[in-house]
Amino acid sequence: MSFYKIIDGQRYDRKVLELAEELIQGKGDGRISRDDATQLLNSVQDGRGITETENRSLFYILDHFNFTDSARGWLSDELSINAPIELPARISNIIEDEYDIQRLVFEYTLKEIEAQEALPHNKVSFIAALRAAMETLLSDEEDAESPRSIIINVYELFPGEVDRADERIQSRLREHLIDANLQLLPNVDWTDRDQDFDFNPPEQGESAEDSWVFGLYIPSLSDHFYWIIVDRAGEASPYIYGFN
Repeated sequence: MSFYKIIDGQRYDRKVLELAEELIQGKGDGRISRDDATQLLNSVQDGRGITETENRSLFYILDHFNFTDSARGWLSDELSINAPIELPARISNIIEDEYDIQRLVFEYTLKEIEAQEALPHNKVSFIAALRAAMETLLSDEEDAESPRSIIINVYELFPGEVDRADERIQSRLREHLIDANLQLLPNVDWTDRDQDFDFNPPEQGESAEDSWVFGLYIPSLSDHFYWIIVDRAGEASPYIYGFN
């Protein structure tokens, strides 16, 4: 029997795919747990590093098997570093499939992501930061000018007063995000506002040394520019605010 399994013309590691099948059969709720995810990762770590085929196989499992939230997040974080070649596909999967935000333009470079993940005080992986940014974008209404707050007021979808308010807020917000532009801000010194940057530094002066900083523009919603701030230490809650 071959070491590989061919799916849609692509080669995958048969051993790890079969292990994933075994882990979800005959026990629990049919989802891969954190312990199961650890087994999957350990199964391809033989001292020589994870091969491209093994990486691809683990990403296939992430996309086609049911996981607990903690297990999916943990394994995704591990692979974002071990398999940078797969990172663009992982980013698209998170934005389009996990958070159902279609056609959002996201500007980033793999070099910048790698450099920011390597900061000595960084404890939050890029994948974890991206998930936190998406969750914050869709749920945070603390700032009166956040995208969610504007949706609530423009469409008069007041929670507690309107039937299915949250569902309708999310739907409206996703409609506007179709034409939005998201950007991972580079880790540079932007304190000198007289410089010409090709991005908008955060209005409240947050630093990319201390936080993952995402810039966001939603032209169909408002003329605000938004910043989503994710603490690199993982201690402070992420937040979003806007300025026009």
